Amino acid sequence: MAKPHMVFFGTTSDTSLRVLSGLVAAGISICGVVVSAVLQSGAIVERLLPDYGRSPLPLAQPFVRRSIIELAWSLGLPVIATRSLMAPELLMQVRALQPDVACVACFPQRVPAKLLALPPQGFLNVHPSLLPAHRGPVPLFWMFHAGETNAGITIHWMDESFDTGPIALQTQIELPEGISYQAAEQRLWERGTELLIEAVQALETGSLARRAQPPGDTYEPWPNQEHFTLHTQWSARRACIFMRGTSEWNQPYLLPLPHSTLELTEALTYHSETVLGQPFSVNNSEVFVQFTPGILHARGRVR
Repeated sequence: MAKPHMVFFGTTSDTSLRVLSGLVAAGISICGVVVSAVLQSGAIVERLLPDYGRSPLPLAQPFVRRSIIELAWSLGLPVIATRSLMAPELLMQVRALQPDVACVACFPQRVPAKLLALPPQGFLNVHPSLLPAHRGPVPLFWMFHAGETNAGITIHWMDESFDTGPIALQTQIELPEGISYQAAEQRLWERGTELLIEAVQALETGSLARRAQPPGDTYEPWPNQEHFTLHTQWSARRACIFMRGTSEWNQPYLLPLPHSTLELTEALTYHSETVLGQPFSVNNSEVFVQFTPGILHARGRVR
């Protein structure tokens, strides 16, 4: 079977750039790039063309912050920007690329049926969780929220809903307890890029699986301040994993208690089996809180 030609859907994020760079390095045949909503005008769909401008420094780098747009231009690939995947002109431009398959990394829009049906071999999406667990835009946040360290990557065929299509490839990744969000995200997307390359290569031999997702789990939304609330019914281990894993979001962690509210800012450590003998104690900026079970040692204050 001939090598499939791929159109890549992504954003200007570092994650999309990491995935597309990996595909290029692996020799995957790419026929174009579609990027979400980076238009300078009121257009719905626009073909983006390089405009390097003039620089008084001829040896200066033309790009300050590289993205999939600049990478595509450097490879001579067409770049299509869109505000809506429903636009007929987008369908026309993607059809003109004659892709065999589409690959998606961090694309925020729902893909409609007409676009899904355009590549003969469908759409493949990289999702950083073990689907059906943690569907939605930020699965890593919700994994930390649940106190989990058993993460993973799923390559799945896309359908008209978010993250519900059949599974092509899937692998588990054990994250160290206390890992930061950025470090965990990097590990997941590095492995996700490798797995997507495996999937595209498997298309050449017709050996890529299509396995229906098992039932269970629901869509999890983008978090708001309410989702940073802690509960003493959690274990101290869960609270510590959540706080350390999401500290880069720069949100206070509120813990409502019968007669006060604690505002925690940093998890220092936890003790699984220790009993405090009271709901909490404060020593300057250090707070000790009784969870179920265990004690969380953190920085914070009584509000």
